[in-house]
Amino acid sequence: MNSFQMSSNSQQVQADPEIEERIKKIVDEFEDNFIFDSQYVQANEFLNQITDKTIREDIRILSIEARVLIYDDPLKSEQIYQALFEKHPTYFKNTFEYLTLLFDCYEGKAQEVKKKVLQIVQNYQGNQENDAYFLACKSVAMKSKKNMELSRKLMKQAIEKANKAYQISDMYAQLGNTYLELEQYQKAIKYYLEGLKIQPKNDECLNNISFCYLEMHELEKSIQFGELALLNYPYNSTVLCNLAIVYEELDDIDKAEQAYLALFQNKTSGCVQHANYMQFLYEHRFNDPNKRLLIIEHLKKGFIYEPTAQNSIFEPFYVFLKETEKFGKALYSYKIIVCFMDFLETIRQQAPNLLENIALKVNKIIQSLQQIEIDEEFEDISDDEYEYEDGYEVEEDYSSNQVQVQDSQDNQEVDQQQNLNIKTDGQFLENLILGNQIYQDPTLVKPISTHQQIAIYKLIYDMILLKSRENSILYSLIIYNRHISENLHFQSNIQFWDLYFD
Repeated sequence: MNSFQMSSNSQQVQADPEIEERIKKIVDEFEDNFIFDSQYVQANEFLNQITDKTIREDIRILSIEARVLIYDDPLKSEQIYQALFEKHPTYFKNTFEYLTLLFDCYEGKAQEVKKKVLQIVQNYQGNQENDAYFLACKSVAMKSKKNMELSRKLMKQAIEKANKAYQISDMYAQLGNTYLELEQYQKAIKYYLEGLKIQPKNDECLNNISFCYLEMHELEKSIQFGELALLNYPYNSTVLCNLAIVYEELDDIDKAEQAYLALFQNKTSGCVQHANYMQFLYEHRFNDPNKRLLIIEHLKKGFIYEPTAQNSIFEPFYVFLKETEKFGKALYSYKIIVCFMDFLETIRQQAPNLLENIALKVNKIIQSLQQIEIDEEFEDISDDEYEYEDGYEVEEDYSSNQVQVQDSQDNQEVDQQQNLNIKTDGQFLENLILGNQIYQDPTLVKPISTHQQIAIYKLIYDMILLKSRENSILYSLIIYNRHISENLHFQSNIQFWDLYFD
């Protein structure tokens, strides 16, 4: 093939025969050696040695660069794929690899691109209709539950026409995915294994087999394939995240956390991974105040990574919101409150309409808590003046004078206790505002009251209503004083403002 299709209008651009021959040799070198053996670091080094601009900017070389960068810099990889897709939508090899990357990492974008690809393949008229990658693109674009049989048929045709081993392996992985999406795990594993026969280091086949065994609760097999995938792809975020889930299922919490930490040491982590780690911390590391701070930080990071994929990060967040006592404890710290405010400001900048949804949910929780508080107060009402025995009222056996004396003694004890509480709470607040410590409080051991929970959720609601970042820290101090200080039974807020204005 001495010409290459460069645009959607089927315009053919003739390349210099000598340059074309060099490009074909480079492509074969990459595909038959580096990509087949998953030597992405070496492939990148080889790529950087190409100095000829004509060759370096050829779309076949750029497509290879995008594949090579998937594990080291997935954001750049996605950008290259996207640019090539927009300029050359009928370069179906690039489009197929771009779609599979999106399905793995960017759920929202994948659906948008799939619609565009479906329109392209349905309207396309050209000499590539029998090409393996054209058929594969059509298969992936039509992959939905109602078109799954057609998708499989097209992918099998693509496999028959593919002429490179790694291409066939990739297509077997996508064929397995059509069963995985329907939770037919044994059939999915069958095709993943076919892919591994051809390319033993295919990362998607290895990792998805591990995932299938995880869903089937065959955890030892899941670990076996997951760790094998990790040997070949030590920085693969999907592999690390799945292994973390398996270790967690086996109650090996330390190993699970190590997998998450390894995941976040590279650039391949995404929205789902941050959401999973956030949930892990919430369930297993909540008693560590530093880890409670990380819960909010990873909530923000997951959102920043892909603001359009809100379900992945916000579904667990909304679950946490409803766990009022535990979530209330998570925010029972000045540092975490400020971190949470920063997260809300990030949402305001990138998806302001989302704040309205969060505000509605928080308001519903406040109303629910207020009803619980009313019910608790009603239950506490009792008649202490009478006790009942055998159905008859019994008169009190002490005089009103005795009652007054006892009340006086009780009031003195209450005053002494309140003075002690004020002194202790004052020191606590000073430490919070000065940032000397993260709040470690018995509320992590004993329940916090419904009144405290209401105050904290009112604080959240007020923060959501912020309109600008400039005065948000000052405003956070105001509402922090108004709600949290009330919870801690402060009789005066003078000390609070003395600390602030100093």
